[in-house]
Amino acid sequence: MSIPIAVNIGCRDQEICKLRWEWEVKVPASEIGSVFIIPGQHTKNSEDRLVVLNHLMSDVVCS
Repeated sequence: MSIPIAVNIGCRDQEICKLRWEWEVKVPASEIGSVFIIPGQHTKNSEDRLVVLNHLMSDVVCS
């Protein structure tokens, strides 16, 4: 995984590769863009995790 992507998303490679679009929550009229709520069964400590997908990363992922 590229360093800029990991830094902008704030996740480990494994977490980035396992993201699912159904976990996405759009944040309207915000500079954030979208967030992903990763369910606890998919995280290291079994707690839900919030991942921010800023506009820069949204452009990269969705293009």
